[in-house]
Amino acid sequence: MTLYITSDVHLGSGHCRLDTFRRFLERMPPEAVLMLNGDTVDHVRKRMPRGHREMLKRLVDEAERRRVVWVGGNHDEEFRPDGSEKIEFVPSFSIPGRIHVVHGFYLHRYVPGYKPFVILVRGLHRLRILLGAEPVHVAEYVKSWATLYGILRRYVRNSAVQQARALGVGTVVCGHVHFAEDTTVEGIRYVNTGSWTETPSWCFRVTEERAELCPVLPDGELGEEVLDPVPGPRRR
Repeated sequence: MTLYITSDVHLGSGHCRLDTFRRFLERMPPEAVLMLNGDTVDHVRKRMPRGHREMLKRLVDEAERRRVVWVGGNHDEEFRPDGSEKIEFVPSFSIPGRIHVVHGFYLHRYVPGYKPFVILVRGLHRLRILLGAEPVHVAEYVKSWATLYGILRRYVRNSAVQQARALGVGTVVCGHVHFAEDTTVEGIRYVNTGSWTETPSWCFRVTEERAELCPVLPDGELGEEVLDPVPGPRRR
């Protein structure tokens, strides 16, 4: 089995790299399983632009010819596209003894001050755009708050590692924090697949022999494993 895990596509957002995501799907091997690890949709109550609605229909169609697993995220936990009966909707996914996949939002629900911080950041983000600042995705703006953003990333990472250990797996894969990462913590491999609202986007490719975090190139191909270990805004 070949498994392609990606996350945080955010269909409906003006920052979604829709064309690259389309090319990525077109280049997936026909036998590969597609796993969408949370926040595939940006806002379930807002009408999407036409191209994004077409992509959502494309994901439904993908489930007719390949296995598609949709892990719920905080943006789309209860969302079900029309005609999506063949998509597997799950809160998390595990390959016993090997890999656990979870979006990551619920791993930090008890971070002190998280909700007030989110409200403050979202308000400031809207204000700065009104004042003429570059309209980046709010998750990218959060990265300018380096200390608090670092706390959030570490909390998700450490909680994910604890969950993986409890489940008896050696690798845990998350999304949510929009920061690609591949590291080992206390003997557990922690992978974060970043997002499709910034460049580059990422895919965790799993085969019987190996598992690797790969950047998705503009033509949809998977590139070599190259990571920036320094948290901070990535250029679009």
